Amino acid sequence: MLTDQPLVKGAGELRKVCDAVLEKTNGQWFFFWLGQVLLLACLQKGQSYVFMVLLLIWMFRLLWTKDKAWLVLASLLFLLTSLNYFYQEKTYSYLSQGYHDQENICLDLKLDPHDISVKGSRGYGLAHFPRGKIFLSHLDKDKIQEMKKASLIRVRVKGEWKGVKGPENFDSFDEQKFYKSQGLVGKLKVNELEVLGELLGLEAILKSWKWKIYHYIEQVPGPFLSILFQSFLLNDKSQLPEDFKRSFQQLGLMPFLALSGFHVEVIALELRRLFYRLGIRRKRTEQVVLALLLLYGSLVGWPISMVRAVGMHALSLLPIKSFTHFDRLALMGGVILLVKPFQLHSLSYILSFAMTLILILLEENPLRLDPHAYWKTLIPPCFLSILTLFLTGQFFFRVNILLMVWSALFAVAFSYALLPLLIFASFYGLLDNRLWGIYSIVDRWLLIFFDQIKKIADWPYAYWVMGKLPLCIDLLFLTVILFFLVYWGKNRVRLSSFMSFFCLSFLLLNYNHWSLKASMIMLNVHQGDAFLAYTPAKRKTVLIDTGGVLAYKGGSGEGALSYEELNRRHANRYLLPALFREGISRLDILILTHPDADHIGGALSVMETLAVRELWISKGSEGDPNYRAILDKAKEKAVLVRLLSSGQEVNLAGLDIKVISPDRFYQEKNEQSIVSRFNYKGLRCLLMGDAGVEVENNLIQKGQAGAVDILKVGHHGSNSSSSQAFVDAIHPKEAWISVGENNRYGHPKQEVLEVLKKANCRIRQTAKEGAVRIDWFAGMGPIVSNSRDR
Repeated sequence: MLTDQPLVKGAGELRKVCDAVLEKTNGQWFFFWLGQVLLLACLQKGQSYVFMVLLLIWMFRLLWTKDKAWLVLASLLFLLTSLNYFYQEKTYSYLSQGYHDQENICLDLKLDPHDISVKGSRGYGLAHFPRGKIFLSHLDKDKIQEMKKASLIRVRVKGEWKGVKGPENFDSFDEQKFYKSQGLVGKLKVNELEVLGELLGLEAILKSWKWKIYHYIEQVPGPFLSILFQSFLLNDKSQLPEDFKRSFQQLGLMPFLALSGFHVEVIALELRRLFYRLGIRRKRTEQVVLALLLLYGSLVGWPISMVRAVGMHALSLLPIKSFTHFDRLALMGGVILLVKPFQLHSLSYILSFAMTLILILLEENPLRLDPHAYWKTLIPPCFLSILTLFLTGQFFFRVNILLMVWSALFAVAFSYALLPLLIFASFYGLLDNRLWGIYSIVDRWLLIFFDQIKKIADWPYAYWVMGKLPLCIDLLFLTVILFFLVYWGKNRVRLSSFMSFFCLSFLLLNYNHWSLKASMIMLNVHQGDAFLAYTPAKRKTVLIDTGGVLAYKGGSGEGALSYEELNRRHANRYLLPALFREGISRLDILILTHPDADHIGGALSVMETLAVRELWISKGSEGDPNYRAILDKAKEKAVLVRLLSSGQEVNLAGLDIKVISPDRFYQEKNEQSIVSRFNYKGLRCLLMGDAGVEVENNLIQKGQAGAVDILKVGHHGSNSSSSQAFVDAIHPKEAWISVGENNRYGHPKQEVLEVLKKANCRIRQTAKEGAVRIDWFAGMGPIVSNSRDR
């Protein structure tokens, strides 16, 4: 008989397994997804052993199950995920290291010219080759315009392969992880580009139609309307002004700028209403809506949040009653990690799935509230706000406590005003030209509306600096959440229990403000200086210099910006996030060693953002023009200004600071730098600013050049400082150099490195190691680490 054949029997058994898996989920998909996330977390380099312990607990729970179908499926899922992870890791390492820092690399690539963005006279963008994507920079602007006549071309590029760096500061943007999550294998500085020919086929046709639509939207009579349409509905934020992006990030509104589940639900809802009015049946309507969403996703490039939203929408149409929202979310999350395991590094993936999980959690397990309590309407939004603050604080460190209020208000404005206006704007081609004046009026009103958003974002009293929480506090907070959810699932929510939850949450989320850790950190601000020190529980905080950018006339690109705007962007990108990460919301002392832009450029941003109590500058330099705006801001903010000279000392909760230079006025600006010795729990640190050999010799003659543990090398390792006699006198154990990679000055100089090597001290550079820190924990320390080895 045919049915007795082993192959047919095996197929029958497989079908039974599939039926069992699909019909009786009971939340197992979510359980599998959790295991997959733990597995990938354990495979990452430098991850905590906590993930391994959790994975072992998960595996023990899996083996405890008696359902063989789920056991087989879990084993297969783990195997495929692990194999794909190692394959992609090996491919990335082979390609990135194979070309590492090589010149005159020649590659044949597939390029969509419309994906190239122009900044100044140069362009940058992505190109494809058989084993991944590559980032191209320094493309010629005129060449780009010529290439845009085609929708898809093949090019041959020659250039210099650039290495991908780790995080600049602790828990800051990690370029290596970002490249892996996006399927990028490296970046190429293009020296030559040759167009080999135009590509034809289905992909080229689809690209051509895509860019015709984009070009049509660019011609909307209202320029700002066009930018908003591209930003909110086409996933193209390249034209949106930087100050608008910053305002949206500060208010927690960035999900509205990423095509998320909210967009999909709003668009799907409007489409359903349209088709119902046209008399189309429900089943057919859902099929058409799904087809249109698939076309829409192809048009905008399938951002990860849209993949999740459309995938969950498609799964909801399957005739499987036991499929819960948890199962749909977990199935989409698991499939994405199975295909692209490095998406676990992606901020878009984490925030999209985590925020959706929070919303599903509240929907599936509604809080049992007392219907007669006057405060019952406040509990759900407060609970959701606490969870949202925890999640966003983990990545941005400084959050707006009214985040949920702004999100709710903007959701209403987007659904009932902005979205209809944007859709109306897209039909400008059907209107008479004489009616286009309407678009100009709408454009002006929208500019006023978004200017108000910027003003709200600048309101300083709504922000809370949470800082980066350690993993143990994260797990403890999640345990508190689960405990109260289980408790409230069995008992009615009372005001006393909710206040207990609120107080515990507040205590854990404020960990960085009562932590017993003390630190000294050389922050990475590229070619500049910034050094942070704080005592336990942030009782005293000191920042020495703020980094900055040296502006030169005739520069291109960013050089065309004003000096103030250049330094504001630099501080917002490097300095302020690093301070927020440590939980710094105020500074007891801000020390500016001397008035060079690469040391004081971020001072205005610091004083505008943080509460600064005292400003220290060297005596005799207060008349320097570069200090004028800073001293005016200090007066405006009622900051006490102290003029320092040699011999002044202060003790800040166990942190001793002694100024040892300048002892007189120096004509050379660098020699006028404040030189100080920091001493905490026996560790001696000497900070030289940009002081040179003249100051060093003076310190030796006055007996101020005593032994130190850490030397903050003067003038970024320039040969104008760190003489052999001075290094021999202080005999440092470690030498820290704050320097930008491939800087125009060639810092640190080789002769300085040789002097430090002869002293047998460990040399640490921000260009190579990122930020460097030394920590003291309760009963432990000191412990030295850097941001790129974590």
